[in-house]
This record gives sequence, C-alpha cells and structure tokens, in this order.
Amino acid sequence: MNFNRYQISDFLDNADFRDWVLTPNSELEAYWLEWIKDHPEAYSVIEQARKVLLDLEAERKEVSQKKREKLWNRIEETNQSADNQKKDNGKVLPIHPRYANLGTPKKKTVKRRTLLINLGVAASLLIIGVFITGYFFGSNTKEVKEEILWVRKQNPKGQKSKIKLPDGSKVTLNAESELLYKEKFEGITREVFLEGEAFFEVEKNTEKPFVVHSADVLTTALGTSFNIKYTEDGSPLKVSLVTGKVKVEGPNGKDDKHIITPGEQLKFDLLKHTTHREMFNPTLVLAWKNNIISFQNADQEEVFSTLSRWYGVEFDFQNTSDKIREWRYSGQYKDESLERVLDGLSFTQGFSYTIEDKHVTINYKP
Repeated sequence: MNFNRYQISDFLDNADFRDWVLTPNSELEAYWLEWIKDHPEAYSVIEQARKVLLDLEAERKEVSQKKREKLWNRIEETNQSADNQKKDNGKVLPIHPRYANLGTPKKKTVKRRTLLINLGVAASLLIIGVFITGYFFGSNTKEVKEEILWVRKQNPKGQKSKIKLPDGSKVTLNAESELLYKEKFEGITREVFLEGEAFFEVEKNTEKPFVVHSADVLTTALGTSFNIKYTEDGSPLKVSLVTGKVKVEGPNGKDDKHIITPGEQLKFDLLKHTTHREMFNPTLVLAWKNNIISFQNADQEEVFSTLSRWYGVEFDFQNTSDKIREWRYSGQYKDESLERVLDGLSFTQGFSYTIEDKHVTINYKP
C-alpha cells in the first residue's frame, strides 16, 4: 500500500491498520511504530484515522442492552397492533373455509435472543453510518484538523543536551545522538525513539508506561532512571538500569523478554542475535553524563571513536601496524580539553599528533 499522500481513507481501508488499532499484537505494534518513526510527517493523519476507528468502536459498544430492549418493545407493540387489525369491533373474523380443516393454528415463536443480536448489529450499522457522515461532513471537522507534531532533537559530534519531555521526564542526550518524540503524549503510552545514547529520568505514571524504541529493542518503564546506548558500528545495544524496574523486549521473539533491576545491564548483539545479562559499574556507564571521559581496557578504535564523538573531530592515522592496533587503555578525564587528553594518550601509547581545526592526525613512532 502506498501511503505517500497520507489520506485518512487510505489508512481506514488498510486491514493491517484496522487490526493494529482495534486488535493490536506485538508484530503489528512493531511495524506501525517503525513506520511512524520513518514517516513522522504522517502522524497527524494516522491519529485522525485511529480516532475514526476508535470512535466507531465506542459508538458500536454503546448499543446497550437497554436500547435493544427498547427496540424489542417497539417490535412487540407493532406486532400487537397488527394482531388488533385482525379484529373487527371486538369480533374475531371467520376462518376462511380453505383453512377450516387445519385445526387451531400454532403460534409462531421468534427466537428473541437471535433477533436482539440482529437488531444490535443493525443498530450498530446505522450508528456507524450516521457517525461517518457526521465525522467527515459535520461538526467534528475542526477536531480532525488538529495536528500532533513530532519533535526531533539531534546532537552533532561534540555536543550534549538536556531535554524535558511533555510529561516532565528528563533526558540527557549524548553527542552524535537523536531523540524523536511527540509534542504531546496522548494515548495509553509515552513513546520515544532513540538513536545513539541517552540517560532517562522518567516521571512516574503507572497508567501510561514510558516506552523507548532503540533499533529492535523496546524498553518499558513506569517511573525510573536508566541509560540506553545504541550505535550503528556493530557494538552491542546496552540497557543499564540505575533506579526502579524496567521491562525490556529484545529482537529475538517472545523468549527475549526481560525484567531488570538496579545495577543490571542487558547487552543485545544485534548481529549475532544474542542477549547477555550482567552487572555494570554506574560510575563508568554514566560518566559521559557527568562530563567525564572514562576508558576501561578500551582498544584504539573505542578510544578514538569516543574522542571523535566527544570533541567533534575526525582522526587520521599514520605509521600504524597490527601490533600497535592491539593496545588497550584505561583512564578518566573530567572537563579536559582534547589536547590534554591526547597528551596523556600519546605519552603511554607512543604517538605524536597535530590538530588543524576539526582534523587530527595521529603519527605513531616507528
């Protein structure tokens, strides 16, 4: 189906969309949320289509037993009126000779329950027809035109930011990261989409779970704080819980669902389709949030990719070898300049460096 024009009728005609709204399951939920993420400009039309379906369903359910009984009573009154027409001034009309030998006719019974169900269906169809007419051509037109906008926050290399979400939740967004969320959290959940790394401090609301989409991993919280890190370089996606409790659904089916407690971390290898649970060091994992660069037995690739993201620079390397690439480094730097960090690294790892604007050349000693 082509949604490029984003017409309400296109979504209403789509069976998968109707199933997602009225009888959702995890597969449909994942598909449509991913589609919305890729087409945020269509969200307003999708919300309007959802409202049509949900309002129609609500109207259908409002055909209560009381209304059905009222309809039944009217039918009985009509039947009674028809019976009265068979009488002439209180005298029963004579039976036609053709039917005289048939004996007393048996009264035809009606299955009331079946009729009530059919009446309910008929009444529902009538209400739906009236509602559709009113929705598209009546007084609800102004309500349909109300748009709910998506907000996209992007940090380039070398920049971090703090974000306050519509529900009061706070997000610290790392460099080279992106967060997408609705201008207003409506519906039964609070949905956000993350690429990169962020620390979440979620406002408690037991009736409206907070859901973070990152790659194919869903993290659901009611009120808690946690860190999520996802980069597209093949590194494992990490969900690290600081306070509270969260439910995490991985990409590997129904058996890949987990509840983690404070101090626990889940690592999802999206390439190997594996999940690993472990304890983590909050000081190390959350160092970035406190303006601390922290390395623990990090290899060259991790060190320089972290510095590139942190300071917004690009690195070139000269005189490298496989042996040199094998080095590991541990250390911390708080609120330090790039020059001070490179001074420390160059002394222990045996290289010199030059900085020209946003370009850094690393020259290993022979």
